[in-house]
Amino acid sequence: MDLKMLGKKIKTARKAAGLTQGQLAVKVQTTKSVISEYENGNRNPSFEVLSKLATALNCNLRIELDPKE
Repeated sequence: MDLKMLGKKIKTARKAAGLTQGQLAVKVQTTKSVISEYENGNRNPSFEVLSKLATALNCNLRIELDPKE
């Protein structure tokens, strides 16, 4: 998944959870600007951050390896 797609998923989940970027930032111990960078596809979150985001957003975190076609 590219960063833009991941960012859209984070933003959609954040809005569904009724959180602002600032509120989500507090939950994952980062800043609002970092959340914005994730959502805009300008920054790649580490696995640790992805795990924190999934917990804060009440989402499942799934990593898949699919064979190239």
